Amino acid sequence: MIPTNGTFLDFDGFYEEIKRALDTREPYMFTRYGDGEGLILGYPGDTSQDNFEKRINKWFSIGAMGPHEQRAFGEMMRESVKAADMIGIPGLRHAEVNFNWRSVHIYLNKYKLVRDDHLVCSMDNVLELQKRKLYPELFKGHDAVAAITCRDIEQLCRDKLGFKHVDVFHTPPQLRPCVGPRMTDTRHYPELYNQIPEWIHSVNPAGKLFLIGAGGLGKVYSMWIKEAGGIAFDIGSVLDGWVGAVTRSHISYDPDMWRL
Repeated sequence: MIPTNGTFLDFDGFYEEIKRALDTREPYMFTRYGDGEGLILGYPGDTSQDNFEKRINKWFSIGAMGPHEQRAFGEMMRESVKAADMIGIPGLRHAEVNFNWRSVHIYLNKYKLVRDDHLVCSMDNVLELQKRKLYPELFKGHDAVAAITCRDIEQLCRDKLGFKHVDVFHTPPQLRPCVGPRMTDTRHYPELYNQIPEWIHSVNPAGKLFLIGAGGLGKVYSMWIKEAGGIAFDIGSVLDGWVGAVTRSHISYDPDMWRL
């Protein structure tokens, strides 16, 4: 099942659209919605408090988020879909896993989040870019990049992708499971969350590419980046694979393929 509105793109269409967005350097937002985001999309109306808290505790800590903030996060997740130019959604392989994956499609339709002018594609397309070794080609012509991630990618972006100017805002890894070294000891929420808007504006965001790998909060950051004139490209666990952090089953099968 796909959302009732929007235009679905295959991989080639996805690549052409991302390339177009990068070439025009206009404000743009591509975000992906998986099982975790599906839970938040349905909160508080459809997702139980218990399931919501379990997901937040996987990413950071529910203790840092009061009742009003929890409800606001659900609303911001839904608003992020509306703000995106293109969204990545689960495919058939995900739908067979559990309801949390299938719920993305259900809530996109139920809450009427996808407009006729939205572009929709498989969330796995960012993985396909890595399999085909297309990231260097995709980023040609851009000498600057910014990133929000828990991974140490600055030198990789310079050496492997050819960026001359790299700005990285480091968040901690998700709490459960926590994989890889911590680049900061400051809590993701609310401390770093509250610092990110100022950081976005400090790196001259207009027309700049931002790579996002920040869990559910990354969808909110992507909204802020687009509002500031930047290009938000949510590639998630691809950033883990670039540094050899085995956070997903597909990375564990062949870690070398996922390294940048």
